[in-house]
Amino acid sequence: GYEAAHREYGVDVVTRRLHAFQKTDESDYRDKGELAMKKWLADDWRELGCTALFAQNDVIAIGVISALQSAGLRVPQDVSVVGFDGTAISTLCTPRLTTVKVPLRDIGARAVKVLLEQIHGGVKQPEKIVLPVQLKLGESTAPLSVIAR
Repeated sequence: GYEAAHREYGVDVVTRRLHAFQKTDESDYRDKGELAMKKWLADDWRELGCTALFAQNDVIAIGVISALQSAGLRVPQDVSVVGFDGTAISTLCTPRLTTVKVPLRDIGARAVKVLLEQIHGGVKQPEKIVLPVQLKLGESTAPLSVIAR
């Protein structure tokens, strides 16, 4: 998504701004998100001039916020943070998380429908299914004009 959006708007892709998240069985997403952000802060975060971060899920985003706050950065005044899921946990952190709400129930229902169709009708050709998402504004984002550089 990052690369596609950059190409669409004619913006160069800076791969140094992409940090992969590796979850292991020893820790949960929040802890790994916090540890990954602390490492990035120690490495080259400030050199990159980032003003916003998009996490792969809400729990990781909450860990990222914790790491940013521990490093003395304010969310959203210094860095905006957005999660992805839109689950109830997004309302349980400070600041309340801005997130992309995903229709999880609809995804599950659609998956069961496709599976049943395959069971009863044989193998179908792959199809692209796109379900709408919704931006759920919290308090973890601010316009770029507000962010202190």
